[in-house]
Amino acid sequence: MAILVTGAGLIGTAFARNAIARGEEIVFLDPEPRADYLKFRLGGKG
Repeated sequence: MAILVTGAGLIGTAFARNAIARGEEIVFLDPEPRADYLKFRLGGKG
């Protein structure tokens, strides 16, 4: 099951990191996503 995270900032990416570690699929909804920040926060798992 995919989890929708509204906002790819500090809190959203922290939650996503934990969810990815549990094997969940994450979908971000953000008006201005920054691929470089997501790669920095999530590594190669994002």
